[in-house]
Amino acid sequence: MEQHSFLPVEENVFPRFFEGKDFYSMFIKAFKKLERYIDLINDINVFPVPDGDTGINMYQTFRSIVNEIVNVKESNHCGKIISAASLGAFRGSVGNSGIILAEYFRGLEKICKHFHIIDGVLFARGLKSAANLAYQAIEDPREGTILTVARIIAETAMTWSNTLSSPYELLFLVFDEAKIALLDTHRLLHEANFAGVVDAGAIGLVLIFEGFISAIVGKLPIAITSFQTIDNDLLPFLKPKINLPKNEPEFELIFRISNLMKPLDLIKFELRKEGNCLLVISNESLSEIKVHIHSSNPNKVISKMGSLVGSFELISVQALHEQNHELIERIEKAVKVD
Repeated sequence: MEQHSFLPVEENVFPRFFEGKDFYSMFIKAFKKLERYIDLINDINVFPVPDGDTGINMYQTFRSIVNEIVNVKESNHCGKIISAASLGAFRGSVGNSGIILAEYFRGLEKICKHFHIIDGVLFARGLKSAANLAYQAIEDPREGTILTVARIIAETAMTWSNTLSSPYELLFLVFDEAKIALLDTHRLLHEANFAGVVDAGAIGLVLIFEGFISAIVGKLPIAITSFQTIDNDLLPFLKPKINLPKNEPEFELIFRISNLMKPLDLIKFELRKEGNCLLVISNESLSEIKVHIHSSNPNKVISKMGSLVGSFELISVQALHEQNHELIERIEKAVKVD
């Protein structure tokens, strides 16, 4: 793979700022890109469990983003559109990958929410904040995942933001580096290496950035070389060579909490005892917290949630490997939603 398909060109070729309409188009194009590749992402989903739903989870999260940003489309305000995207991601996030995306865009929102237009320096700071919050959302972050790609994107943007002042230039550059980081997930993540694939969440994030680029490339007065995620370098890593063993835990649960009765750290501490893949994210505008956990004993998790927080909503409980519909129905009926 060439180190860069894009190189800085003469000054003033690229617009100096993103406008709100740019971010609106970027999110729409990213949504369509994920929609196109749902099955591909699902097929290579081997981490944290090989349940084949990363593609649909990322797509559903982005569908909720799109539902929110249409409400502020006419504002042409970057911060408002990014904040709407963050809210949509929080509301609609499902699965590990969706929860991570929600925190990623919350990080972008933290830096950019007050700005009508966004230059390269601000965009880079937003990407750094996005990566930081994504890492912080994970109890035990692993390299070779979507987190690695997010970090490389952020580091590349911060390194070049003072040299390449246009966010357009940065977007092309970070996409190139993200593709390299994506290929590296095959080496860094044991589960991906064992299965002969790259990480599913990581390819999802790179496809999102490909969608971002496809939204703005038409505004440029120069021809841009290929910016495809799926290329000859990646093709060998898109079909699992083996099936990973499907071990415990067996269920994925997602809750929404509106009122905390006890400290959040205590809630995390207690829930860690009941499973893994624990993610806890928040949304300041809604004053809500969303909890994601994998467990072999969903009834015990639900009981503990009741003792810890009192009022909560069970958004979903899904069997990770075998769709045990009867058990899921019993669990959902037993939960009192306040």
